[in-house]
Amino acid sequence: MVPGVFKDEKDNIATKGSPVATRVLYLRGERESGNLGDYVQGLRQSGLTNVEGQLIPNSGHYALDEQPDKVIAVLREFVGS
Repeated sequence: MVPGVFKDEKDNIATKGSPVATRVLYLRGERESGNLGDYVQGLRQSGLTNVEGQLIPNSGHYALDEQPDKVIAVLREFVGS
């Protein structure tokens, strides 16, 4: 293992249960199984306080390969460029 991994593990344990305010975008293809809202809610329950989800139309698990222009457009909108 890389020495820094041990410090990461200790840091993660020390902050377990603390909310994470970092803005997060969860993307997935619309043809993937499961409910997007359920996944986003699970991330919120895990402590992410500023998470949003979006489906990429006409794609499955490999949305970036299947619909690169759509993924890039969503990411640009998310980061505000």
